Parts: sequence; structure tokens; C-alpha cells
Amino acid sequence: LGTALKVHQRAWALERGYDRIEWTFDPLVRRNARLNLVKLGGLAVRYYENFYGDMLDGINVGDASDRFILRWDLASERVETAMDRGSSAPSREELVAVGAEVAVSVDADGGPVLHDVDAPVRLVALPEDIVAVRGSDLATAKSWRQAVRAAVGPVVNAGGRVVSLTAEGDYVVEAGS
Repeated sequence: LGTALKVHQRAWALERGYDRIEWTFDPLVRRNARLNLVKLGGLAVRYYENFYGDMLDGINVGDASDRFILRWDLASERVETAMDRGSSAPSREELVAVGAEVAVSVDADGGPVLHDVDAPVRLVALPEDIVAVRGSDLATAKSWRQAVRAAVGPVVNAGGRVVSLTAEGDYVVEAGS
């Protein structure tokens, strides 16, 4: 349903002469990241800490409201290719083989492990379902927030961008030049 809505939104915007749409999404929600980055071909171009302030709804309560700004360049080749090919994504192994470094991995208990990296392409693991983690272990959810914030925020806000999500669910982050 989300993809169909975005396909309609894109067509509507292009018919009216718009070439870009931007919106926010929670960096920890993997299913939204897959839609926005892989299926739609968007780019996460800015990271805001606690964008909406404290949210008291049943999904977000107790966690910060960090958000990416997603840029969707409607007529770009990147978007055309993403929408034509469906939801294919590179594997973690493929990217590591060509020099990407793992900036955040998952420990045996399902929590994040932050690694010191300096490669131009970095992989940042995400929890499979942050909403479930928030409901069962708020401390682990908060540690995920802090790890992703530390690994992605400074890179994106210095001119880098999140360009994809691996098949396993890691952000593919390109540092700015």
C-alpha cells in the first residue's frame, strides 16, 4: 500500500512540474527505510536529533524522535531504476568485499555494537523491528538510537548520505567528499 501511494504521489507531482519531494522518517524503522531507500530510490540527506520532541503515543513513548530527511528526486535515473527493478538490495558481504566497513553490528543479545571506522562507505545495522524492541526492552531500544545516531548523524550532516539498505538490513552510508 505504501509503495502504491508513493507511485501515485510521484505521478501527481511530476504532472504538476515538481521534481523533488522530501519527508521525514525514523532512522530505526527498517521497513520504512527499505521502502524509502530501496524501492523508491530516495536518499537520506539530513539527520535530526529529537525532531518532534517527546512523543507520547504508544509506539514512540520513551524514545527520542530522531528523523532522517529523505530526498526523493522524482525524475532522476536513480528513482527510475529503483522503481523499475523492485526491491533488490546489495548484500553486506558484497559491500564489505569492495571496501565498506561495518560501523554498527549486532551483538549476541540483539543490541548494537558501535565500531570506529573511516571508510568512505559504512554499514550500519538496524534492529529488525524497533517497535517490538521498544515494547520489550526500552534500554536496548535507546542503545540502538544512540548507536545509529553516532554512526550516521555526523556523516550525513557533514555532506554524506544514506543511499541504500543491504539485503540483511544495514544502512549503506556514503561519507561526503
